[in-house]
Amino acid sequence: MPDWQLFEEIFLTAAALDPKLRITARVTTSVQSMLEEAAAYPGVPLNSFLVSAAVGKAGDVLAKERSIKLTSRDAEFLSELLENPPEPNSYLLKAASVLKSRVAE
Repeated sequence: MPDWQLFEEIFLTAAALDPKLRITARVTTSVQSMLEEAAAYPGVPLNSFLVSAAVGKAGDVLAKERSIKLTSRDAEFLSELLENPPEPNSYLLKAASVLKSRVAE
């Protein structure tokens, strides 16, 4: 999501926010000064700047953690298994039987 869309989303939803929800952080004077200076460049309040940065970073982390990266060899192996699955072994058959009995309860 481009930065301007993130800022827009935050500003447009600001009126609907629950005023009781807060996130606080203790920082040094130098960190606060740096953050205030950075927020001044796009001309946004410090709180909006921090929320935007945190949401952007959280989105990056979640996108990375929710995806699976395969080598081309692994992708070919997975594709082959999906197209031609092996016959179920005794462990899979027993697990399916147990699941079926639990769902039927």
